[in-house]
Formats: sequence, C-alpha cells, structure tokens
Amino acid sequence: MTEEYTTEEKGWGQRFLDILKWIGLMIWGTLPMGLMLVVNGNSHRFSWPIVAGLTLLVLVFAYVTYRFLYNFYYKRAQGKDNFDRLGWKDIGIVFLYYIGVRVAVVVLTMANQAVYETGVSANDQMLFSGNPDLVSPISNIAFFIMMGFAVPFLEELVFRGIFQHLFFKAESFWWPLVLSSLIFGLNHLSSNIVEAVMYIIIGVALYLVYRRRNNIKDAILLHMMNNGFAAIILLGSYLFHVFS
Repeated sequence: MTEEYTTEEKGWGQRFLDILKWIGLMIWGTLPMGLMLVVNGNSHRFSWPIVAGLTLLVLVFAYVTYRFLYNFYYKRAQGKDNFDRLGWKDIGIVFLYYIGVRVAVVVLTMANQAVYETGVSANDQMLFSGNPDLVSPISNIAFFIMMGFAVPFLEELVFRGIFQHLFFKAESFWWPLVLSSLIFGLNHLSSNIVEAVMYIIIGVALYLVYRRRNNIKDAILLHMMNNGFAAIILLGSYLFHVFS
C-alpha cells in the first residue's frame, strides 16, 4: 500500500497529520448541510425574517466552505488532474453512470424492503422526517437546493479529489477506490448491511466517473444528477402541498 502514497515520502507522523487534516475537512464539508437541517427543523420557532437571515448565513457559509475546499484540492491536483470543461460526450457518459446507479439503488431498495421491510434508508429518513407544515418555505426550499446542488460539490471535493491527492499518488487507483467508497458509504447513515452496500456502490460509481478522465467535474455532475433528481421531485411535492 505504501507504494501508492504520494510521490514525496511521508513519515508516519505526517500521514497521521494528513488523516486528522482530512477528517477536519470532511466535518467542515458536511457542516453546511447539517446546519441547514437544524435551521429548517426549527424554522417554525422563528419569524420569517430571522429564518431568512439564518438561511442566508448558512448559504454563505456553504459557499465559503466550497471555495476553501476547492482551493485546497486545486493546489494538490494542479498538473495531475484534468480541469477541462464537460463536453456533450462526457455528459452522456456520466448519464449512463447515473442510469447504472439508479438501477443498483432500485434493486437494493427492493432487497431492503424484502429483507428488512423498509423501503427508505436511515439516511433518507433523517433527511425527510420533518413535517412540511412545521417548516418555513424559505428554509425548506433552500434545504432542497443545498441537498441537490451544493452538497455534490462539497462531498466530491472531500471524498474524491482531496482524498486522492492528500493520501495517494495521482496514478493510484485500487486503494483510493476501495477506501474512499467505503468511507463515503459509511458516512451516510445506514441501519443495515443492504443500505450500507447501496451507498458504497454509489461511492464506487462516483470514483470511477472521476477517474475516467481525472476530472472532478464528472463526479460532481453524477452526484448532482443523483441528488438533484430527488431534490426536484421532493421540492415539487412540497410546493404542491403548500399551494394546494
């Protein structure tokens, strides 16, 4: 495994510091979504100007977090990763990955229903357990936007881009594939092995699409397709509930 670490030789002390550094970045990268959950879940306790102000603060914090994570990633990936724009061919290939992910999710959801008699993962139950009548439209709409379109940027920078270049050589493949996918899967709440496997498979697909041309944009797009589709459906359902 040591031969797959970054080109400069690192002592165990530096590797331990890198691990602590990455854990800190992972916590920071997941904090905006956690804060949005807290604001949204308690939005019925405050007036709408306070909710709007808190929501704006969380969104600004998410943007600052993104800029820091991207700069951290770019300094380590410059000259190693591909920063070209997405072409139509790339978008089409990412969409095929998305179809494969959705097939796997449907199959594993059916298995989860058959074995554990639940069709919703613990992670999704946590995200969508709120009463739509007890949340502010301001924070709830921002919550869906963040889930669908901001979280993919933050998580891909942390779990794919930074993870790859902080611990491994640019050409390393198998160890970062296995480790990043396991950590990504276990980072999402799971109540049983089927749910854990489902998120690990999603992590595998995200890493593979990233490494296809060493471009983090591909992984962000796939993650955005996966989260964004659900966010749009849930947002539409919520708006229908509000205005009906």
